[in-house]
Amino acid sequence: MSKWYVPFFQDQAEVKKGHARQFIRYLKERKSKVCLPVVKSYSDGSGLENGLHKLLQDLQNLASQKNETDLLEFLKRFVGKQKRNIKYLEYQHSYQKELERLTSKEGISNSLVKHQADRLNI
Repeated sequence: MSKWYVPFFQDQAEVKKGHARQFIRYLKERKSKVCLPVVKSYSDGSGLENGLHKLLQDLQNLASQKNETDLLEFLKRFVGKQKRNIKYLEYQHSYQKELERLTSKEGISNSLVKHQADRLNI
């Protein structure tokens, strides 16, 4: 796993804690019942982000069916941020694969690729 994952997921852990606090506060204000889903373990970050996105979409669909306009409005920003995270991870993953392909195909030295990656701060 490349080193760019570490700061991304450290930052995301803090962001998601804040989102969880906001969401719990939102539910408490409305005296709602909280039933936490069972979340399976993922071997990679994109699986985790996609799983969270699916949970948010399911909640958004349920809120839509129940005409919960406040909840729909509240969820909108989280779903948007989640989509951006997924796109970012997909981009970084494909970029990393391309670097690996170039390294093996063209015989570029690992130190040159590492230097280039460090220069690009990834």
